[in-house]
Amino acid sequence: MKTLRLIWGLIKFQPRLHIANTLVWCVLHTLPLVVGLLMRDFFDSFSDGASAGLNVWTVLAFLAATQVARIGTHMLAMWVWFTQELSSCALLRHNMLSWIMQGPGHRRLPQTSGEAISRFRSDVRDAVFYLERSVEIVGQVIFVVVAFGI
Repeated sequence: MKTLRLIWGLIKFQPRLHIANTLVWCVLHTLPLVVGLLMRDFFDSFSDGASAGLNVWTVLAFLAATQVARIGTHMLAMWVWFTQELSSCALLRHNMLSWIMQGPGHRRLPQTSGEAISRFRSDVRDAVFYLERSVEIVGQVIFVVVAFGI
């Protein structure tokens, strides 16, 4: 099975979870930009060109709120990711075991039992790794685009 076809199948398995996972990681990756903008306003407040309505205390309050939001978003992102990862691994393992057990009699694997265990453990995890990278890349690309825009 081609890698992109496998990734697309895993995304179609739980599309809402994948979209939520991607959105949460995009927010997590772009929150440092908010910190940078707040730090800019903080240092601008010491100069003559300070923005109207912002003073040192409001910028510090926004900075603290952004850090709390970043921690909360990171916890949510980890929960959503592990939910998607574990359900995707379970789906792949279920499909592999179903293939072995289907049909007349049982299908014998050509490898040793140790290699079969490796396929069920490591190969499944490696396949889901590409799903993780796809989510990370989307978040990092959005970060770069917004950073260049700023």
